[in-house]
Amino acid sequence: MAIKNLTLEELYNLEVDHPPLTGNKSAVFNPPRRLAYHFLDLPYHVQMEIAQALHLLQDEDRDQLDDELFRRFFRRAAGSGKLSDLWSEVEKRHPDGEPEKNPFKEGR
Repeated sequence: MAIKNLTLEELYNLEVDHPPLTGNKSAVFNPPRRLAYHFLDLPYHVQMEIAQALHLLQDEDRDQLDDELFRRFFRRAAGSGKLSDLWSEVEKRHPDGEPEKNPFKEGR
């Protein structure tokens, strides 16, 4: 497969369409996807602790299904500039976490 002049988004889409590229020279590190996967791998109570600590959980979230609730968390984190904090908290608690490799940290 030849990969020439593709944008990062096109590479992410390629990875989605043709998994797995992991272990391949052309594998792509997709920070938002990794953050989502690692967040979803955590136990529910840990997910809620992180959401509360970062003020991502709001009163209007009551009775929401988990998939909608988690979408809201990620939208709020992105909208309020807290993706870096979310990355740090999730990666600290995930067994394969790498909090020091925060792609959302300012200045990266």
